Amino acid sequence: MKGQRVVMLTEGAMTMPDMRNWSKDDALKVSEITGIPFEFQGDGYVKSQNVTKGTTINSKSKIRLKMVSPDKLDAFNKNNDHKSQSETKKETDVQENEGIGSLLNG
Repeated sequence: MKGQRVVMLTEGAMTMPDMRNWSKDDALKVSEITGIPFEFQGDGYVKSQNVTKGTTINSKSKIRLKMVSPDKLDAFNKNNDHKSQSETKKETDVQENEGIGSLLNG
């Protein structure tokens, strides 16, 4: 289950989740569990949805998801690593050397 989205249906009113950046497979899980058919426009990952997150949904809800390729979504294109490759390599080398030193010095 690592790397997979878990979708649960609890008692009470069903509310629309924020499905932005979800895969079509993950969105289909929600459709299957709720019994509400979703309309997919395009392929890939969810860029937008016509029903706002938190809105109560039921069998009469009309849910449309606009899908795009992952390269069109900010979530898949963020580079949170502000360090240069040389800085990262230097830190890795230091950690490796410290680890080897610990083994040798017991």
